[in-house]
Amino acid sequence: MTDLLHALQAHALLLAAVLPVAIRLVGHWLPEEPLMVAMGILAAHSTPARAALLLGILWASHTATDYALYSLGRFVAPRLERWPRVARVVEPVTRRLAGSRWALAALIPVRILPLGRGAWLLGYGVAGVPKASFAALDAVAVAAFLIVWCGLGWFVGARGGHILTWVGPVALWAGGALLAVGLGLTAWRRLGAHAHSRSPR
Repeated sequence: MTDLLHALQAHALLLAAVLPVAIRLVGHWLPEEPLMVAMGILAAHSTPARAALLLGILWASHTATDYALYSLGRFVAPRLERWPRVARVVEPVTRRLAGSRWALAALIPVRILPLGRGAWLLGYGVAGVPKASFAALDAVAVAAFLIVWCGLGWFVGARGGHILTWVGPVALWAGGALLAVGLGLTAWRRLGAHAHSRSPR
């Protein structure tokens, strides 16, 4: 295990740059959250400067790939009918964005948990969300994503092999993230429904 950790640490910065791109290209075949937990473990076993650089590269690579998908959405928007399979997953997102001013904030919980990130990122582009608004919110969303999943890896990595000491806190961490996202989505849907009911007919 130690040899594997050292081998991964030797290529950690390259992995930080390549993994987010590979995940977007390959899709669900590469599990994003466990890979980010692994990167957090690597960061925990690095020097503070190297850990900061590793997480910074991860953040930059994720935001760049998110913006690429958003830009692809803007490109395909006038041609969406040519790709019916893409339209089926993107159109529900664009309807939500059109129906609620709070829908833009949904990017944060969607980015933290696997709730159809690709469809949402494309949907923001198809819906014509302003570039500056998307870029600013995505920067926050990716930071929250890394805090949750790389932070979990950091917590585990800092405690080495003492499994029983961190199983409980890890479960609480993951449960807290799920609860926060669930509450956020519920509040967003209620606010959206309230705004829709008050809008003039």
